[in-house]
Parts: sequence; C-alpha cells; structure tokens
Amino acid sequence: MMSQMMITTEFADVTLMSEDRKYIKAHRNILSACSPVLKDIVSMDKSSSTFIYLRGIQHSELESLLQYIYLGEATLSNERIIEFLAVAKIL
Repeated sequence: MMSQMMITTEFADVTLMSEDRKYIKAHRNILSACSPVLKDIVSMDKSSSTFIYLRGIQHSELESLLQYIYLGEATLSNERIIEFLAVAKIL
C-alpha cells in the first residue's frame, strides 16, 4: 500500500524541492507522522498543495529519506550515508 502511494503519488499534496532543484511529491499525513519538523511546516500551511524548499538537502538524500519513510528501508551508496544520516537528524 505505502509503496504504491510512493510510486503513483496519488493524492500527494506536498511538493518537496531539493537544493539541486529536483522535485518529489509526497503526502502531508505521511510526512507529518514521521517528522516533527515537517509536521510543523505542513500544519502551518492549510492549502491543498504545499511546496517546501529543503535548502542544503540534495535530491539523492531526500529520495532515500522518503524511501525509508514510505517503505521502511532505503537504498543508498556508502559514499552518501553520512549525508543521509545528517538529513535524517535534521528532519
């Protein structure tokens, strides 16, 4: 179910933009359940479509983080693990 939501982005109501200007669609309820920082952001914006720019976070880390949030596991290269953990700690 969660993997299907991630793939199709059906009912996705948040757009996340990484530092390298790549976009990923996500779901407000999923993000807010997994991150107090993102919960605060989406709680302030009551519009039907929220846009969040994540300065300092690269697309590869954001993509891996969302894989972990939606699927419970993430695939990433050993070279990027420090950056991935830093992003996870921030959010």
